[in-house]
Amino acid sequence: MGITDDKLTDSQQGELELRQFNERLISEAGRLKGRDRVWVLMHLKNGSSINQIARLSGVSPSTVSRRIRRTVALLSGGRYLSRLKYSRRLSPVEIQIAEDNLVRGLSMRQIARNHRLSYYRVRMTIKRIRTMLASFDNHRQQSAPRGA
Repeated sequence: MGITDDKLTDSQQGELELRQFNERLISEAGRLKGRDRVWVLMHLKNGSSINQIARLSGVSPSTVSRRIRRTVALLSGGRYLSRLKYSRRLSPVEIQIAEDNLVRGLSMRQIARNHRLSYYRVRMTIKRIRTMLASFDNHRQQSAPRGA
């Protein structure tokens, strides 16, 4: 655009940050599957209202609102994004389990049934992933500048 960050007003800077945040959410929403992906992209990218999405999907507006709010919170909360850092440490099945649990909010029993795995394997995988995320969060907090 030709405008440097230090020449932006507070309002323009806020708009730029909001646009970048929205673009990142749209990019991350591409990893979702099914209804959550469609609904989040319709809302964020196309600007569809909750009522429009509900009418097209044949569900109540409160269901659409709750699912979009939960999914956006998970995508923007950092836990999902930080999981990507560890994807080399996880097998493809473990990554799928993480996405099913962290993003889609499926229960361990649902995940076990969907992937034809034992409940124990799913539970231990989620425990391992949560430990990885917690260690990453602790490291990030320790490396954050003090007094900011």
